Amino acid sequence: MRYRRKIFALLGLLGISALTVIIQSCARPQSDVATISMKPFQQLSKGEVSDHLTHGIPVSISARLSGIGSLRVVSLGDGDPVELGVGSILQGKVAVSDDGLVYISAQLFDPAEQKIVWGPRIFEQPIEYAVLLESEIAQEIASALALELTPDEVQRLGRPPTKSADAYALYLRSLYQLHTLAADEANAKAEENLLAALDHDPDFALAYAGLAVLYMSSGRNEDAQIAAARALELDPDEAESHWIMGWLHEDRGEWAKAQASYEQGVRRSPSSGTLLSRGARLASWLGQFDEANAQMEHALRVDPRSWVRHMYAANLQRMAGNFQRSIELQNTMHEIEPLSANRSDTTMLRLLSYVGNEDCRLALSIARDQSENARLFAESLSVLAYVYGKCGELSIALDLLVRLEAMAAEGRVRPALMKDWYLTMAYLGVGNNEQALAALKRSFDNRITGPPLPLAPLDPFWDPVRENPRFIALAERINLPVKLR
Repeated sequence: MRYRRKIFALLGLLGISALTVIIQSCARPQSDVATISMKPFQQLSKGEVSDHLTHGIPVSISARLSGIGSLRVVSLGDGDPVELGVGSILQGKVAVSDDGLVYISAQLFDPAEQKIVWGPRIFEQPIEYAVLLESEIAQEIASALALELTPDEVQRLGRPPTKSADAYALYLRSLYQLHTLAADEANAKAEENLLAALDHDPDFALAYAGLAVLYMSSGRNEDAQIAAARALELDPDEAESHWIMGWLHEDRGEWAKAQASYEQGVRRSPSSGTLLSRGARLASWLGQFDEANAQMEHALRVDPRSWVRHMYAANLQRMAGNFQRSIELQNTMHEIEPLSANRSDTTMLRLLSYVGNEDCRLALSIARDQSENARLFAESLSVLAYVYGKCGELSIALDLLVRLEAMAAEGRVRPALMKDWYLTMAYLGVGNNEQALAALKRSFDNRITGPPLPLAPLDPFWDPVRENPRFIALAERINLPVKLR
């Protein structure tokens, strides 16, 4: 390259000898390596540009490699790579010179053999062409792993995300802000930078996709729809936009369209744990448990240290009636993230699993551990009333139900629209099915179908009313099956 003669000036900074580069660049890993993970790159120079590149480049490389069907990209977290079956780990160092050259040293490390199997390779570009680095590195990694790529994968891997250096810099800045700042500030600044990136390149699909994710996460569904549609118009291969479209369709109860969007996204990013787990959850609501299990197992293989994926997997098993397996997955979830045990949704999942498993001893133990402060909230009251009622402690359940009814009548339930949903759960717990169905209808009339856990009519939670014509009529309103065919 034009700047090749300058490369040895930074080799010392990167900690690599020229002889090592020449010899190890010729080494290639075994052709059967098909699993890779990323380590955060090491930053060797100071400055805002270096910050953004060091964080953003590996994220972008990972996203590109996730689009290869013959490669599994694993989110390693703090897990043991050998135990998790990771064949190669991408390691890198980033340096930006005073005269505006970006240098990246990349290598593949075999965790089982404890040795470098490819690299270190030095990639360099003037800072105004830094946008080319991620595709250059991704292409060489695919070659080093001897992957067989389809023509579409070859095209996607080599295509730069934008032709504008300024747009790319702003995009990387948004990634860095989302990674380092508190949520509200991060979202505001990231949106500002993504919009600025589009000023430089109105056809920058990744910037629209980033906006779609921000908007959907903050409840701005109409804006998310516009941004995701524009991203897909510019680049139909943009997986995150397929995810957002699926989420939007799901939010509107358009199940077939949601499923099609998730499938399109997984086809373009087979290592996306988010797309796989969302698709699996939806498949379970539709009663497609074999497909749901296959997708969820894949999601756990690519994201084995995600407590959120384990929560989704545990709820899927509970829905399928595999309560013991659900409990085992929840135990793993709590090992990965101990604080997850303190969340109301995971507590509810645990209690529903114990009740389904007819283990009232453990269910009541958890219920009794809930503090008196928790009983000030309608959600907690509804769950506790359900558990005490199902486990034969009817007097306690009725007392909790009376407190919940008083809160609802006095307008002390927040959010107010959820009061009928909470009453539905409590009434089912004490065996008052008629009142439960009346509250459920009011909830449906307000377009509230409850939290994700017992949303689907197939959920064992609804067994006491499953045969009731009123319940079947309500389920038909959301066009989800009541029974497995």
